[in-house]
Amino acid sequence: MKRTFFFGVVLFLISGASSPAAAFETVMLGGQSYLFEPIDTPTPGTRIFDLEGINNNGVMVGTFLDSAQNRLGFVRGPGIPFTPINQGRNTFLRHINDSNVAVGGSESGSFTLTVPGGSITPIPVPPGFTPDFGATGINNQGLLVGIARQAGTDSGMGFEQGGGVPFTLFSPGNSPISVFPNTVDVHPNSIALTAAFPNTLIVGNIVQAPPLRPAEAFLAQGDPNSDGSYTNISSDLNKALQAMGIQSGPSFGLGVNGFGIVVGDFMVSQSRSRGYMDEANSFTVIDAPRSSSTQLSDINNRLQIVGNFVDQQGLHGFTLTPLNSPVPGISPKNPILPNSIIGPGKFVFTNPAPGLWFDPPFANEFTFTLTGGATFIEVAPPPASFGFGPVQLEVGGSIIAELLPGEDFFFGPGVTTFSLLGISPLADAGSPGVFPTFLDFAGTATDLTMTSALVPEPSTIVLLGAGLIGLLRYSWKPSHNV
Repeated sequence: MKRTFFFGVVLFLISGASSPAAAFETVMLGGQSYLFEPIDTPTPGTRIFDLEGINNNGVMVGTFLDSAQNRLGFVRGPGIPFTPINQGRNTFLRHINDSNVAVGGSESGSFTLTVPGGSITPIPVPPGFTPDFGATGINNQGLLVGIARQAGTDSGMGFEQGGGVPFTLFSPGNSPISVFPNTVDVHPNSIALTAAFPNTLIVGNIVQAPPLRPAEAFLAQGDPNSDGSYTNISSDLNKALQAMGIQSGPSFGLGVNGFGIVVGDFMVSQSRSRGYMDEANSFTVIDAPRSSSTQLSDINNRLQIVGNFVDQQGLHGFTLTPLNSPVPGISPKNPILPNSIIGPGKFVFTNPAPGLWFDPPFANEFTFTLTGGATFIEVAPPPASFGFGPVQLEVGGSIIAELLPGEDFFFGPGVTTFSLLGISPLADAGSPGVFPTFLDFAGTATDLTMTSALVPEPSTIVLLGAGLIGLLRYSWKPSHNV
């Protein structure tokens, strides 16, 4: 079963809650540094209800409540601003593949949908099954997984369907090797994006009887009708938690990537959970900063994690990105560098991708310009731990905001150029200052140009060409919406 995150406490927290004032914060998890970013809706009075899925391109889907407390789906990601998805009463989105095909549902039933703006494809309920039939995951081959319950029975089974595979039920059996010998209910929650049938990786929860036990997390590797394919994650997790001296409880398997790394959560009380990551039976317990409850919902092949947390302001989504990722631009520790330098102080990034960190040499002022029809969505300067003070944001010749270190700003429509002014303090001209800037934009850009007001010394340009980037550190930062 995929439980709704903190459903018992959301109604209390939802009204009057404000967005958290923190983003791009470094946290240490199991000896690894991650970039933590809260994810909230951009509209006052609305609230993230469940951030559920992320594909390998960083595009996220989930569910939010609008100002009238209606449940809607949403998509958000590089080049895609927060976009509501309404496909009927109580719409929700579960997961998304690398073609941006999301799987979700509403009171009208399950569907797939290319987001944003694509057409909906309903997933019909097979004859003889109850209306709570629902798809929960989709991989890159279009293979769906979900739960199906035959009419007249209380037991549910998993199913696979699509991508050339007919509707096929699955469940562990009752053989001597089964780690779930008394299964009465199977609820798949996700399928890895990269694996094709029959070499799938499926994660979810199983209920056993008699007597009924709490839900137990599973990973099925290969044929999900073979008892040998199943791992009892909950059993292994509870042993690991006991060895760490951590209180355990019912646990849920919610996301899996192409490497078989599983994420989910476990309950420590009726209203509190903690996240976990399972890497080949090596467990890391994960709590969002300053949170009272944490859930990990999904993980992609870049090892980016999405989930949800509760703090004093309410319920929020979040992302975690490894700071040591080798993927250029995915974290500010490994930013995108210019492709070329045109004249003094003009740095060009050719065919830039949105939603990444970019880093030219140090200057006290930059003008950022997109060509090719793209428009800016968001900008964020580096956090306070870099040692820089506030900067001024100029659009159309006017100062429209002062951004504190790390504060992100969301543009209105049509902005193709802006400037950050007053970058201070200045660095030694003999060493390149590190000022990675987060930029997101909609549409396709042929070039991103950063023009500096302070031309670096020749030695600085040489160091840039050598790719010498200083070690970055991060701290708390506020969030700014417009």
